[in-house]
Amino acid sequence: MGKVTRPHQIRRMLDLAEVYWIHLPEHTDMLSEGYIGITSKTTKERYRSHIKESKRKDRKKYRIHNVIAKYKDSLIVDTLVICSDDYAIWLEEKLRPSPRIGWNTAAGGNKVKLLRDIKETTKHTEESKQK
Repeated sequence: MGKVTRPHQIRRMLDLAEVYWIHLPEHTDMLSEGYIGITSKTTKERYRSHIKESKRKDRKKYRIHNVIAKYKDSLIVDTLVICSDDYAIWLEEKLRPSPRIGWNTAAGGNKVKLLRDIKETTKHTEESKQK
């Protein structure tokens, strides 16, 4: 029997990302309310990371972490689209064209690095490990 390919492995091979919206039930306008984010993981996994980060003592520098700490039980987390990395970055830039819209601190799509990109740039080759 061959090796089973898991969904997260397929996502990495295809360079897929998710665009998501974290908001309160009364929010109806994703262009001006809540938080828009992108992730190379699933939205559920990324939200778990946001929750963990919201419990850190230095969380005050990110608005979304303060919001999660305050409204965690009331928040709705929607996946807007599963798409290519490039499209996700483009869409986030359209939904958050400037800083401080909704709960976002920064403008969307601006110098975005998805987690898989960060991991790839920090991998060490065997040659560099031997130096």
